[in-house]
Amino acid sequence: MISFRPSIGRSANVGRYSYLKASLGFDRDIRTVCYPTIIQVNGIVPDKTPKPVKVPTYKPPEDKPKPLPTTHPVTPPDIPKPGPAPKASEIEAAKAPEVVNALSLAVTFFGTQLSFQIDSEMARVQRGTIDKQFVSDYWENITATEYGTTLDQAMYYRQLLQLNDWGYGLMLKRIGETMYGDEENLVDLFTWFMLLKSGYDAKVGYTSDRILLLIPSGDEIYSISYFTLDGNDRKYYTIAFGEIPNSDFSSLY
Repeated sequence: MISFRPSIGRSANVGRYSYLKASLGFDRDIRTVCYPTIIQVNGIVPDKTPKPVKVPTYKPPEDKPKPLPTTHPVTPPDIPKPGPAPKASEIEAAKAPEVVNALSLAVTFFGTQLSFQIDSEMARVQRGTIDKQFVSDYWENITATEYGTTLDQAMYYRQLLQLNDWGYGLMLKRIGETMYGDEENLVDLFTWFMLLKSGYDAKVGYTSDRILLLIPSGDEIYSISYFTLDGNDRKYYTIAFGEIPNSDFSSLY
């Protein structure tokens, strides 16, 4: 970059001109570069049009309301309302095929008595240390029973009572409680098994003394512990369909 500094006197200007001409390497008169031509620009001529003696007053246009467009009445569609859930006296027992070694089960669900015919082997109590083998043994034992008839009856009552997902899970737990009584771990294993067979993405975990039912949810559930499995961002909540079990979740398997 060449920087220019103002010089005083003609000799300084001539010296600067000779230096620039030699250093830039061309024969063009450098003075045409350093001293551009000055062009005179005439000033703007004022408007000589005569002005009115009295300045007119501005009147804004009147804001007249525009007429509303013609509307046509809209008739709401005729959407049939769902009928009321049947009363307890109107509940018809689910029809199930004949089961070998059948056990009649009367399940009380929110004041309604539901009748089930289940394989008696499903109600067999299993005891042992809560670990992976305990869960595996339960799965093997229940899959060897005629659990399909119990599943069909549960789906029948779900449709008849118009149950949502939460209501269906509650009903399955009531069935398990009727079969196993206070054996909470077996109740949760039964609920997990039936949810899986119903098409839900249910899982179980366990601590040293407790089986935990893990169910994913598309909505946030507050004040409920959850886990992510195998690096999956999906949240599996500890759903008990009732009171949350008091266990040490730091050692969940």
